Amino acid sequence: MPLTVVCLNVSLEFYRAFIGYGSIRPLSPEAFCFYVNFGNLVACFLYFQNDFDWPILKKHAKLKVSCLTITILVLFLSLTEAFDDKVLSATLTTVIYSPLFIVMILRRNSVKGQSLYIGLLILIGDTVGYFPWLYTQNIGNDKINMSWYSVCIAFCILLHIAYVVIYIKIAKRDGVSLWKQC
Repeated sequence: MPLTVVCLNVSLEFYRAFIGYGSIRPLSPEAFCFYVNFGNLVACFLYFQNDFDWPILKKHAKLKVSCLTITILVLFLSLTEAFDDKVLSATLTTVIYSPLFIVMILRRNSVKGQSLYIGLLILIGDTVGYFPWLYTQNIGNDKINMSWYSVCIAFCILLHIAYVVIYIKIAKRDGVSLWKQC
């Protein structure tokens, strides 16, 4: 996953699990998502330097991961608190990270370090996640403009589909098994 995506997800889930609802909820679904995303962040911290060929970037990769994580967390918390927001920031996070998968695979021109599983799971998660939002709108919770959310989720789903299609084309071009982890 792109580092920015990991940092955005960690920030969003940290806020939702430990700050956003007025109480710490360490066993909530949001906390579980935070723990999973935090594991992704630890993996980035440990292995992110392998993504670079330039010695200076390899040397300072852990500093980059740390600084980017702190910066995004502070910006995210500032945004949500400044606008008393628990919903809009989540849609913005998804809109921001969706194109990053495509940028990463196109930049690398390879499926190395990419995952069809991640692409499919994010596609499924965002598609399935749309329906609880529709339900909460029908019962009056978490008010958000549904046309905004519908456009955002449609944009993200299209980008996730594009990522999966690009992944498949590049994997086939390079003779890589679609289900092999690279």
